[in-house]
Amino acid sequence: MINEIRIDMEKEQATFTIDAIGSFDKKRYVAGFVVKAFLNPIDRISADKLRRELLGPNPESAGSEEKTMAFALAQLKYRVIEAGPFWFKGSDIGGAALKNDNIIYHVFNLATKAEEEYGKLLSQEAEQMEKALNNSLDSQTLKGFEKDLEEEVDEELAQLGPNVPAAVKQAIKAKKRK
Repeated sequence: MINEIRIDMEKEQATFTIDAIGSFDKKRYVAGFVVKAFLNPIDRISADKLRRELLGPNPESAGSEEKTMAFALAQLKYRVIEAGPFWFKGSDIGGAALKNDNIIYHVFNLATKAEEEYGKLLSQEAEQMEKALNNSLDSQTLKGFEKDLEEEVDEELAQLGPNVPAAVKQAIKAKKRK
């Protein structure tokens, strides 16, 4: 489905397909993309270095549109793994030779949305693992408590002697459980 992001947790990648009309040339751009589900620290640093290089020796004097575009292109350089042929045509920085800013921003938005979804999935996995661990610990704690309780009851009964009536045994067990 167009613009639907699919996350592969094992590969730490996301895939999506775009179908958009270029705002400048009015061409239709249809392509599938495979992107990293997140940028690791070295990729983020490399992307920021490229962003500064794209803006030139005085990046602070660049216009806001240029700063935004440089950021998007630099991020995409390190996020996009596979794309349609138009993406890499004319530049080693994917999308940089396109005439249509909206296509670049569309891909950028989907790539960063993929990272958000990946983060949510990681959080959900962590919560499930924590619940499973807590349930396991609770179960083990309960079993340990029951074993300790049985040992206490057995000790108390042993002190009372071998001829303790069953009703007394039950009463001792019930009292201990409280």
